[in-house]
Amino acid sequence: MRAPFRLLTAAGLAWALSACTASGQPTPTTVPGTRPSAPTRLLPSPTPTLPAAIDGLVLRPGQPPYTWTAIGLLTNQGDRPVQGLDLRVSLMDSQDRILERSDATLAIPILGPGASAPFSAMFRAEGGTQVSAKISGYRPADRQPLPIDVALNRRTSSGDGQLAVVGTMTNPNSSPVKLIGFTLAASDPDHVLLSLNSNWFGLVGLAAGQTAPFLALLPSSDDLTHLQSYAAAEPAADLPQIAIDLPVQPVLQTDDQGNPIVLAVVHNHGKAPSMVRILITLTGPLGPASAALYASPIPLAPDEQRPFSLTEFPGLAHQLASGDQNLSELQPEALIDPSGSSPASQEAVPLEIEITTYEAIGGTILVHGTAYNQSQARVLQPTVIGALRSTSGDIWSAGEASLGQELASDSQVAFLLVMPRPARIEPSEGEFDVRGLGLVP
Repeated sequence: MRAPFRLLTAAGLAWALSACTASGQPTPTTVPGTRPSAPTRLLPSPTPTLPAAIDGLVLRPGQPPYTWTAIGLLTNQGDRPVQGLDLRVSLMDSQDRILERSDATLAIPILGPGASAPFSAMFRAEGGTQVSAKISGYRPADRQPLPIDVALNRRTSSGDGQLAVVGTMTNPNSSPVKLIGFTLAASDPDHVLLSLNSNWFGLVGLAAGQTAPFLALLPSSDDLTHLQSYAAAEPAADLPQIAIDLPVQPVLQTDDQGNPIVLAVVHNHGKAPSMVRILITLTGPLGPASAALYASPIPLAPDEQRPFSLTEFPGLAHQLASGDQNLSELQPEALIDPSGSSPASQEAVPLEIEITTYEAIGGTILVHGTAYNQSQARVLQPTVIGALRSTSGDIWSAGEASLGQELASDSQVAFLLVMPRPARIEPSEGEFDVRGLGLVP
């Protein structure tokens, strides 16, 4: 049975740790600050001082290469929205000597009156026991951020030290919006901040009244009890008209070990190259179980049909192992993000591909080869795109491999293309279609 899912309420954010100074020992235990709160001040600037409060500032042991992570929450106590809010965070020892300073940016780019948003800063200096923060700069915003309604429906261990959180975002506004900021903050039973992360995927553009699922990842902890989301959007005059569709519904298959594989084909029915961003959600009787994102740096050519596969669905393995989900009851659902599937701004050019060998190991097909840039100019985002088809044209598998940031003129690079192998598929009985592409600078 899943543990109860409790959300961090607004009232729960009024922690006893409301000072601008926090302290900790070099252990996982966080020690609250003992100094009285001091007014947050701007550095000398023509811009008026921002009325604001920094609450719940704590110092947490960080992960290598960082020694410490400072986390806090800032509330805009003024009567106007602000943007570009930066903070200067200082790490100090027990004698109040400053060991290191770090600049931090608020997790939400625009903060309305009375609204709050978290921030974090990383430090490498050893011996720190306390931390302080003050606003170092901001600008008045000419518009209010638009609200986004967020529901956190499911959280599950991803198996790699992270927590996979599945939820929905709803645009309550009467016009389309573009999401400009989203983050999750985690806290312990006493509402003391543990971590925050802006690592999520879902739809960036939402039509008026639209609800769409999303998946977010953040560090897991035994003390993690409460979650709070922070989101802001800006008006979108209209969502882009897209020329991307899926000719057939995605198909859920498994490899020989029962691991899920989603196979799909995306089509550009327009007259110009187009980027593509597609959210695939696995949904069952209990709602969305997990999600994955397909977003290629290489645009689709006009009338191109490109197969792709997705195998990484965070948190799903734990749900299947615990019996919370049954794979046979899950259905893949595709949502095309209009904000990420617009006409391409760069042209794609081909790379010459030579396949040297392929092998099938367990649930994986490995294709080895070399990509050549024989043009007179460097290419950006060199990528190998491959598919395995039956002799009748059915899609058996697909995959992409990034070859780095760029490939110089008249140069070559070895590649390894990894594709999933559905159960009962023999690669030797199919046909490989492997292409190399890059972007013109």
